[in-house]
Amino acid sequence: VRETPCRPSSWPCLSLSVDYEPWEAASSGDHEHELYQRYLQSELAGNEDLSSSGPMPKELEVEAAKLREEAGDSQPSGHEAGFGDEDEDDEDAEEAIRAGDKTAKVDWMMRFHRRISRSPQQVLRYCWGGQPLWLQAPPGAAPGCCCGAARCFEMQLLPTLPSRLAHRVPSEKAAALTMEWGTLVVFTCSKDCPCEDPREEFLVIQPA
Repeated sequence: VRETPCRPSSWPCLSLSVDYEPWEAASSGDHEHELYQRYLQSELAGNEDLSSSGPMPKELEVEAAKLREEAGDSQPSGHEAGFGDEDEDDEDAEEAIRAGDKTAKVDWMMRFHRRISRSPQQVLRYCWGGQPLWLQAPPGAAPGCCCGAARCFEMQLLPTLPSRLAHRVPSEKAAALTMEWGTLVVFTCSKDCPCEDPREEFLVIQPA
């Protein structure tokens, strides 16, 4: 019989390092491939017998080098980081699902891991009024707050949190590793209504 470890009455205070989500790293050679395809479709190519797997023509080498140099300057800062093309497609599909379109398809697991891979050590995502990163198809809208206002997304806990807790607090490793989830998504009052007493908010738990 496996004994369930006792959970600690309280966890020690641990700090979180907060940062903006980094950009998804561009695949090596993307700029060069795009330039080469443009070359093949241009008059520069003429009647040359070229294949897309061949070396980059001399005419484009300088332009490719300039693009690589400008890439660091042209990328927005972390808080302006946007979705990649695949993420944008998934966002469109997610919007369609929320609108009631039952034909839209999203690979939720793949999308989740693709975004998390930008910063594998993250344990919490915060974006009040934004959109959560779902591990599975999202449920319906969160119920409204007791004040009458709608609830909105505020933050979510990630499945990396228990292992990080076990690493930081070895004495409570067994208790930490009994916490298993895919993601915990917290919705709070969109009007941030004031209250003197603690108030329950709405939590969505998606299993791993």
